[in-house]
Amino acid sequence: MSLIIGCLIVAIFTYSTVFVTSADGLAATRFLTGIGLGGIIPNIVALGSEFAPKRLRARPLLRPATPAYTRRSA
Repeated sequence: MSLIIGCLIVAIFTYSTVFVTSADGLAATRFLTGIGLGGIIPNIVALGSEFAPKRLRARPLLRPATPAYTRRSA
């Protein structure tokens, strides 16, 4: 249930950035979108580790977090 709520929070505040007319409003909506993402990512990691085979459990735990800090950051 928390994954669905997190997705709804991200969707609502991402969509609301279209209607923002100031930099402060944009910062607020981006911050609230980040809170939603902060709720989604731990759930994705938990689901990935739960459904992965025992010999591959470490891989799904690392993949959601590593691309932001390794290959794709420039």
